[in-house]
Amino acid sequence: MKPNSNPLTHGFARVDLLSSVTCFGLLALMLVASGSATRTATEAVGCHNNHRHIASAWLTHAHDNIFLLGSSYAVGPFGWGNGVGWETNAVYTNVASVLTPSFRPYVGEDPAVFRCPSDRFVSPAQRKLGWRHRVRTYSINAQVGTARSDWGGSFPTYQRLQDFSAPAATFVFAEEHPGSINDSSFATDPTGARSPESARLIDIPASFHNRGAHFGFADGHVELHRWTGSRVVQPVVAGRYVNLIIPAPNDPDAVWLGQHASQLR
Repeated sequence: MKPNSNPLTHGFARVDLLSSVTCFGLLALMLVASGSATRTATEAVGCHNNHRHIASAWLTHAHDNIFLLGSSYAVGPFGWGNGVGWETNAVYTNVASVLTPSFRPYVGEDPAVFRCPSDRFVSPAQRKLGWRHRVRTYSINAQVGTARSDWGGSFPTYQRLQDFSAPAATFVFAEEHPGSINDSSFATDPTGARSPESARLIDIPASFHNRGAHFGFADGHVELHRWTGSRVVQPVVAGRYVNLIIPAPNDPDAVWLGQHASQLR
């Protein structure tokens, strides 16, 4: 009796092999996508926790001191950090620029709490020096800890904790776009809250977390706010600054920032 020599009964047919390769390819893509989604979610949780840490530390500092830690450009007793740029200035990775003498006893020794885990952007020049990231993602509201604001007009600024009329609705810390974080503060134009048609963006917030950014409020709580308009969400191009002071009439995100940066009395 001859052995069965029909080639169709041995091994895989070509169509079976192609189907198997396609299935494995799709499975690999699904695993990669799942892993990417997991990392993104983990980084969002890490960012939320970092923001909560510094918001809580700021609030404790506020209870212990007469004046608020704020957006002074000079790093003094109540000053907040330095700017962060794309150049090779060593201060952009210097932990002393965030662990200031006034804040260090409250925030602790780990400078990582000042940076979103998703913010790993460095310029080509910085990368050549071996930089892995810059020191800070979070900025402080320009209406906080200063006697005036260049943008807020007649809206109040906050020098003492008791100055807040609505601490749960007024943010202190904002997650800022890497191409916008050029100084120590996050500036807004609160007049857009009163006149949406005149709303504008001054500094640009981040949008790392599914079109969202974290904000730490004056009562210590943290929120992830998602952007719904068309102007805030901008790509990050390492080494390039974004345009600031952008007209944004009736833009819901610009209005939201104005509503939560300073409160009408």
